[in-house]
Amino acid sequence: MSRPRGRATSPPAPRFDDRGRVATLDRMVAFVPTAGRNNRHTLEGLMKSVRFALVILGAAVICLPAWAADEFDEATSSVGGTIPELCQIVVSGVGCASLLTLTQDGSGEVSYDQGYVESAADAIILTLDANKQWQLSGKIDTWTCPGTYNKDEDDLLIQITNTPTGTIQNSFDSYQTLGAVNTTMLSHTAGVSDNAVDVQVRVLLDWTQDIPGAYSITITWTMETTT
Repeated sequence: MSRPRGRATSPPAPRFDDRGRVATLDRMVAFVPTAGRNNRHTLEGLMKSVRFALVILGAAVICLPAWAADEFDEATSSVGGTIPELCQIVVSGVGCASLLTLTQDGSGEVSYDQGYVESAADAIILTLDANKQWQLSGKIDTWTCPGTYNKDEDDLLIQITNTPTGTIQNSFDSYQTLGAVNTTMLSHTAGVSDNAVDVQVRVLLDWTQDIPGAYSITITWTMETTT
């Protein structure tokens, strides 16, 4: 028996929301011919699977973490120690080792006549460094003289001729004698660097006392930190 023919029915037009999307997935499966029930069930299962996949995908997007900040790490090292009190003297200049080397018919007679021989104003240069308060002192030993002659140590005089950093002590901005113990010449209340002290030396001469021969004497300079 032949099945009655009927007019072919068109599927309903899809409905769209305000964003242009299909309003509901059910509309897509609403139109299924009665004769194709198995196909309808298959399509409904497919739609459910699609909806489930979309839900899972949305959840994954929502749960996707933001990119983490750059990682960094830190470590420390210690730098330290104990700095002691420090000072130093550097002696330079032409010196005075040959100051008493006089010439005949020249510097010898002139020096005896004026009563002394004198070095250049910066014959001895003391360069001082210290990291705190300090003082500069000087002392002498005894003359080495020819024969049995004993030259007076007070025949040696020194003076500071420039204006170094610090306070000149005991009037050493003019000629003064030194003794066998330290005499303070210059002091300062703070550290210094490359502090140049120009020293001039004078040795007294006497026609009747200072006989021919070799003479020498040693000056000892002392720089020390103080409180």
